[in-house]
Amino acid sequence: MADAEWARPDEPSKCTYQPDIPLYRSPHFHQPLGEGRPLIASSCLDLIGHSPLVRLNRIPQSEGVECEWQSASSSTLGEVLKIE
Repeated sequence: MADAEWARPDEPSKCTYQPDIPLYRSPHFHQPLGEGRPLIASSCLDLIGHSPLVRLNRIPQSEGVECEWQSASSSTLGEVLKIE
């Protein structure tokens, strides 16, 4: 690929965005996250087209499962375990 397609990491950024300017003057598109919908939904169908968190009420109780959480750098984040 030609060098013109890649931004060299050792050169200063050409982006003009600054966090203290109003969003209407920003060179980027800003879309609010999840405006008007709950962060945790009751059904997967409510979240089609989004990155969801779904509340599991009956499945863990009836199947004897639990969710194991670790730090964000761990590969086991959000792993579901079956308790026997």
